[in-house]
Amino acid sequence: MNAYTNQSSPNASVLEEAADWVDRFDSLCEAEHRAFTEWLEIEQNKRAFERVSRIMGQPEIVAKGQALLAEHRAASRLAQTPTSLQCKANVSRFPHLSTWLYASAASLLVAAIFITTNVWQPSESSSPGDGLVNQVPVNQWQQEDVTTQIGELRSTVLNDGSIVYLGADTALVVSHTADKRAVRLQQGQAYFDVAHAPHRPFEVEAGDVVITVVGTAFDVERLGSKTDIQVYDGTVNVAADKRLTLYKGDGVVLDNGRVIQETHVNNRQLPTWRTGWLEAEGKPIKDIVATLNRYLKKPISYTGDEHYAVSGRFPLNNPKRALKLLASIDELQLQERQTSYTLTLTD
Repeated sequence: MNAYTNQSSPNASVLEEAADWVDRFDSLCEAEHRAFTEWLEIEQNKRAFERVSRIMGQPEIVAKGQALLAEHRAASRLAQTPTSLQCKANVSRFPHLSTWLYASAASLLVAAIFITTNVWQPSESSSPGDGLVNQVPVNQWQQEDVTTQIGELRSTVLNDGSIVYLGADTALVVSHTADKRAVRLQQGQAYFDVAHAPHRPFEVEAGDVVITVVGTAFDVERLGSKTDIQVYDGTVNVAADKRLTLYKGDGVVLDNGRVIQETHVNNRQLPTWRTGWLEAEGKPIKDIVATLNRYLKKPISYTGDEHYAVSGRFPLNNPKRALKLLASIDELQLQERQTSYTLTLTD
């Protein structure tokens, strides 16, 4: 018996399959094209493929898939589809979106530093997880620690179909039960594309802050005592020193569980770190240093006014370059030692 009452809603395994097709799409041989189009004929597979392609900012892959499907259908009508195609199998299975994500981010950044990255924007009616995973099996428990090392990026599909992208030096504890989907962001940064499941709220605990959603996309970063939340689609409820409801485009910065700043994400589809950049607009230098410390092997210590504000765009795929760009500000001096960096704000 299928535990999913909505037959068009893909579970985590279907999303994994979709991620694998996205990863290998440009290297498929003719026989694999046929296998892909047959897979894409199933509605929940099609919806999963569109979702994964969209949230990865690759709409052209959706269009190419639709074109292949149309060709396959036309060939079938004309009875011209080959029946015995063979090709060498591709053995690079896409485990949890991580390899594709890293390669995609790297390719975007090879061209030039400080060139604005154009990210595809969906229509106003679309939203991450729209129509997907409306029901999940009540027995899908999950207890797992998900972590990344300094400089490492990773993404994973949770058992409920939600996709989580982890920034460098991040620790996430997943604790899903039949009634509630809970995760705890112990450190670092994570972007959540949450599967829609009204009967099982999705909670993210980040220090003194608890974020509750049903199905949406949002980013959470922990910077010492601070928590920075940005909503990219849907609605988020935040419980801290007071209760807040954030909508698409809204953001908030909290310090020790207290709201200190409200922000806006300017209708971006993805947080900039997902495309390899750290963007700062009047951001305290200590927060920029804290982020860079998750990407650099040698730690940075900062001496000076911790509230000193910085604006700029720094390449996270090349954190040494980012640090040197930061240090190019007239008031700052950088000293490199064998095992560390020291950044000093001069008088």
